[in-house]
Amino acid sequence: EEVAIDGDTDAIKELVLNEEKGFVVELVLDSVDEKQIAEDKELIENALKDNSNVVGYYEVEVLIKVDGKEIGTINETSKKMRIVFPIPSNLPEVKDGLVRTFYIIRVHDYNGTKKAEIIPVTVSGNSGIAETDKFSTYTLAYVDEAKPVETTTQEETKTEPAKAPTTGDNFNLALWVSVLVISGISFIIIGKCKTGKRKDKRSK
Repeated sequence: EEVAIDGDTDAIKELVLNEEKGFVVELVLDSVDEKQIAEDKELIENALKDNSNVVGYYEVEVLIKVDGKEIGTINETSKKMRIVFPIPSNLPEVKDGLVRTFYIIRVHDYNGTKKAEIIPVTVSGNSGIAETDKFSTYTLAYVDEAKPVETTTQEETKTEPAKAPTTGDNFNLALWVSVLVISGISFIIIGKCKTGKRKDKRSK
């Protein structure tokens, strides 16, 4: 008799948690076109930020297999999983004065009602990494926005004068200056990507 489990059942979860021999959990990320996500298109369009560009549409599934045969799927997990999305190298370059932010629009079915949610994306090289615990339709998009202007208040600009070292303490002035310099070091990592089609939400 063939093993078969329908849907996201407790039986599937129990098998996975018990790590039964022969059972395999497989995360599948498939690229799809607009026709395949037609029923979710309106939700996706409404969730897109202004002046956003769509990189691609994806179907994300968690499959349960035994001896190489699919016996069921899991639509949600109790803990978040990291999913890596490819970022094309042919995207347009970011213009001066702008910063690019990638994000995911996840459309998921909540007891018969579909909702679109925004998930932040962390860029690493040519990949976008998102954390999720629900698996369904995903849209990878980005928006180029003006860099935020850093402002300082008058209180922040006030600095107390440094106290002179006490005489007679063998104080090393060079060491004191070097410590101040080291304490001010910070590291800034700038990710630069190239881009593709632009999709303006307002042009609908």
